[in-house]
Amino acid sequence: MTRMSNPSAQPELLAPAGTLESFHAALDAGANAVYLGVQDFNARIRAKNFSLKTLTFVVPYAHKQKVKVYVTFNTLIKQSELKAAVEILDQLGQIGVDAVIVQDLGIVEIVKRHLPKLKLHGSTQMAIHNSAGVDIAEELGLQRAILARELTMREIERISQKTSLELEVFVHGALCYSFSGMCLASSYLGGMSGNRGRCTQVCRRHFDGQQQGRLFSPKDLSTIEMIPRIAKVGIKSLKIEGRLKGAEYIHAVVSAYRRAIDNPEQIPEFVEELKKDFGREKTPLFMHGVQQEGIIQSGCTAGTGIYLGRISGVTRDAVFLPTREPVEAGDTIRIQPSGGMPGRSCKVVNSSTKGGILECVVSDTAQMSVNDAVHLTGRKSSVSGASVPKIHVKPAKCNQRIVKASAIAKQYNQQRQAHHKPLDDMLYVKVDALEWLYLLNPEEFSGVMLACDVQSAGNFIVDSRLLNLWGDKIIVCLPPFIAQSEMHVWREMVAKLASKGISRLCASNIGQLAFIEKPLQLWTDYLLWSMNAAAHQVYSRFNAAKIACSFEDDLRNLKRLNHKKTLCYLFASAPLFISRIKPDVAEDVVVSNMQDSFFVARRYGLYYLVGGRPMSLMHKRDTLHELGITNFVIDLSFMTPRKKSVRAVVKAYHQKAKIPESVMFNFKRGLV
Repeated sequence: MTRMSNPSAQPELLAPAGTLESFHAALDAGANAVYLGVQDFNARIRAKNFSLKTLTFVVPYAHKQKVKVYVTFNTLIKQSELKAAVEILDQLGQIGVDAVIVQDLGIVEIVKRHLPKLKLHGSTQMAIHNSAGVDIAEELGLQRAILARELTMREIERISQKTSLELEVFVHGALCYSFSGMCLASSYLGGMSGNRGRCTQVCRRHFDGQQQGRLFSPKDLSTIEMIPRIAKVGIKSLKIEGRLKGAEYIHAVVSAYRRAIDNPEQIPEFVEELKKDFGREKTPLFMHGVQQEGIIQSGCTAGTGIYLGRISGVTRDAVFLPTREPVEAGDTIRIQPSGGMPGRSCKVVNSSTKGGILECVVSDTAQMSVNDAVHLTGRKSSVSGASVPKIHVKPAKCNQRIVKASAIAKQYNQQRQAHHKPLDDMLYVKVDALEWLYLLNPEEFSGVMLACDVQSAGNFIVDSRLLNLWGDKIIVCLPPFIAQSEMHVWREMVAKLASKGISRLCASNIGQLAFIEKPLQLWTDYLLWSMNAAAHQVYSRFNAAKIACSFEDDLRNLKRLNHKKTLCYLFASAPLFISRIKPDVAEDVVVSNMQDSFFVARRYGLYYLVGGRPMSLMHKRDTLHELGITNFVIDLSFMTPRKKSVRAVVKAYHQKAKIPESVMFNFKRGLV
């Protein structure tokens, strides 16, 4: 049945607030709601964020101004963190925040069962990109779904037509290269997980390959010209990205969108204003359709703002650079290290120009070096120069109820059973090409996980030889992104697979939980996060027979979980970026400026950046046995089908041997 959101209501304008200054700037500029983070469990840990005590003043003050406050709680939660997470959520409920933005399904489970007064919004980190994903969000009890940023306007319209759930879309700000919630690059390179708020911005680094430059660095999103159309289809909330941006930026951008919503006939004026918002160059991304021109800005430096030049000299309290752009005391500059690491913003204390060389006096030049890029990211203004208004309001009451939090968290403590005898393994192999099925020996594997598109799945079921050889051992792995226009095609294919006796399907996105109903058997892949027992309970309610643990997970966290259903990858060429955006490079090996090697591949109409060194836990199999894990996967995806290759990997499995030049991801070093 087709359902429709109310298209007549004016959409909410939702602004970011990483600081108290930005909070006031957003309200002054006309935001209807703000989203902000507390100091833990949010996807922008590098922002200043807000203490719970500060929120006891901020929330009632915002409500007095008829502005809503949403708190980001949009990271993955380890089992040991459940108690601390529940404590914060309980206090947010007491403070009276209007909603909590979440990624982890374990948090959804806990809130709905134990803190039902809290409203939940599904973060873009959930990668909700079709109506099936929205339906599952609604079934889980969420009040709003924040759609993936990679959708077209037509896809957004079709999704909106099929639901009454509130929908939120990003309209302006920085873009990640990878789908949010699917990026493993930062974690792979150092344990700093983007899914836990600690992204090191690998996509902004310089790469060498057939082409050179910032091959995965997108321009900033700007859709102000589309505001009337977005509002017309009934989207509830228009979201501006920028919790790491200053108050000047927030005020300028929110003000432009406020006026665009209220006075759409003047939008061309506001488009010109936003070209000077101190962000990157602008792109509508895929709003007008999936096209790849003008999205990646490979020739630019990594920072945002107006590019001033590169540092030619550094003293204890000043940097020098050749530039024609005027810079004054009170302006904000950003120093972007030439090595590609995260940049640093600072205020200009004083400035002067002599012989075409600008001298910027700053409070501290530590970690600033010759050849680092400098960007002007904010002008001194009434916003930046004004003192932060004092909030005169009766604070919300907030009592720490530790006993309650402990009791709730205790319900999700799992007791593992000790294993004193050798366990029988179930070994599965995962492939992404039908050619592998001619090379593999069915007797060696308990099953084969076939990652495929619709065409490959169709080719498999009409190949009588392969069907007879592998039919009862096949688990079809659905792709991580299924566009709204492809939904009916996949539903038909699932029915055809079932008619051929293929009853096991592996889901890589929450929307696919809607595809897999009895008598079909559900497996969940590593992109459906499950780092705590509460998340396991959600998947078990969907009758999941196998639950894959994340590539990112570590031994310490795995020790705290019961692994009766766990599916553990022992070997894989790990996909670090999964994107709808074509990188500025052909399929090729690329090397970052940190000398890390990767290769680019294309699958299912998506673009992947794959780690140059495979992930392997072959030599840790006894350790995994001690945890009760007996279901293992050898993933041959992104490898050229060769019998020699699979023989080497299977041999390492049987010998429990370390694969040369492999990495263990975070298994030993720990996930930050």
